[in-house]
Amino acid sequence: MEMYYVATRERYALVPAADGAEAWIAGHEVLHRLHAQLCEQDGLDVPVEIHTVRRATMDEIADWILEEEQLRLHERECEVDRHAW
Repeated sequence: MEMYYVATRERYALVPAADGAEAWIAGHEVLHRLHAQLCEQDGLDVPVEIHTVRRATMDEIADWILEEEQLRLHERECEVDRHAW
């Protein structure tokens, strides 16, 4: 499976998929969940309109992995801080 870059105008996701059609479906699901979270936080109702579906570059994959690792580290730090109180 390849990694695909799937994007709206504001957000993007990298998803594993066999082809562009599968990537569109998987990316739409991920982006829809992300947009739903943002709508809850900001009170906005933004439709998910995918504008780009293509194979991800090696740099995009590396950046995505780094962002995911940083997010997990931040979540762990927050968990430790909550237990410290």
